[in-house]
Amino acid sequence: MALTPKQYAVIVAILGITSFVFGILAELKKPQAGEVIAGKGVVICKYPSDPSIIFGYVSTALLTVATIAGFSSLFYPYKGKSVPVAALFDSGWCRSYIFVSLATSVFAGGFLIWPTVQEHLHHTRNVHTNLEFNCPTAKTGIFGGGAFMSLNSSLFWLIINLRAAMELTMKQMSMIVATLGLVSFVFGIIAENKKPASGTIITGKGVVICKYPSDPTVALGYLSFAFLVVTTVAGIYSLFYPYKGKSVPSGALFQNTGFLVFFNIALATTGLAASMLLWPTVTEQNHHIHNIHHNLETQCPTAKTGLLGGGAFLSLDSCLFWLVALMLADNARQDYFEDSDDKVAVSYGADEPLKGSA
Repeated sequence: MALTPKQYAVIVAILGITSFVFGILAELKKPQAGEVIAGKGVVICKYPSDPSIIFGYVSTALLTVATIAGFSSLFYPYKGKSVPVAALFDSGWCRSYIFVSLATSVFAGGFLIWPTVQEHLHHTRNVHTNLEFNCPTAKTGIFGGGAFMSLNSSLFWLIINLRAAMELTMKQMSMIVATLGLVSFVFGIIAENKKPASGTIITGKGVVICKYPSDPTVALGYLSFAFLVVTTVAGIYSLFYPYKGKSVPSGALFQNTGFLVFFNIALATTGLAASMLLWPTVTEQNHHIHNIHHNLETQCPTAKTGLLGGGAFLSLDSCLFWLVALMLADNARQDYFEDSDDKVAVSYGADEPLKGSA
């Protein structure tokens, strides 16, 4: 069957989001270190059974499929009509976005496959002659970074596909921004509600082991942050999108005082929201990973209560500010085109007497 631009966009979005989810799960399921077993002249590393390697490979595979789908969506003959490759690359914005999307996909692939292969090698080559070997795992944060870049690459492919194949209206753009902002808000609120008050203290020999209940706080926090980033990109893009094929210079928009004020407020609110979502999420993840303490008075804390909820509300506020900025951008666009029409009319009127005298 023939696909429409919307259907292709949905396919790319689902693949990108699924790659992101598997990348985040790989990051969360990765153990901190293996168990050191001293042998005769060797050290044997015993690693717990975890799905981080499988999740890493799945995330990389889905990223690859999303990239292929995103790239092929640009040249798909919608309604039986194909566009020459040269015509797409002649467009400056299209060429730039294609290169940015490809570069982001490559970086995401590197960030996902590197720790996956590294973790795989740790599990298979687990006998070492170095008696001081500490049985490490892949570096923390690489999976998560790859997951976010995978999500960003799918977003870039979506922007190119929608921009090249169909014209978006301001109402559709506002719905996209509002939906993404609401999803970020919901994930942030659920993350706050699911966060445990503290961990269980288990006293060992000279150490305290903190056992935390299995909860989705970290995954939900990262999801809320990711949707905040996507909301911000969509919000900024919506302000400068050439609706009805008519573009407005950015300088003309920023001459509108109201637009300038709300644009800066939206940026500032987004920055605060990102900090309040990412800080407790990373803190909570570190509590789960680094759960062995030599301080016997450790109380096994969790991330500070209220930060995730505050970040969720700030995320919703930033979404609303982007929508207000979009409305003000619409007013600035109308003023710009009215002034342009008036200048054309004045110029035409000034030419009439010359024609008459001739």
